[in-house]
Amino acid sequence: MDVTPVVPGAEVTENPLFVARVAECIFKGVWDLLLNTQFPGLNVPIAAVVIGLLLIRLSLKIFGYLTGFGLNGGDYGRAATMAEKARNYYKKMKEE
Repeated sequence: MDVTPVVPGAEVTENPLFVARVAECIFKGVWDLLLNTQFPGLNVPIAAVVIGLLLIRLSLKIFGYLTGFGLNGGDYGRAATMAEKARNYYKKMKEE
């Protein structure tokens, strides 16, 4: 792989594949390491576990968005418990 060094003042547009080649040099080694390293106990590559966890997180976010149940701890989309209702009621009564 021929990667030409950047000369100060030179245009990057002279070699349009320069950024792609640099990115490939950096990420190819990391991706190969993730593919060739087994996750302990599961005997699958670490890359498969990472992708699986990302897909689970994405699917939970989509599910939360569609159903209205937020996973971020906000009050939107979830019903208040009886304790919260009682606390709010007594706070309101004290203020009056």
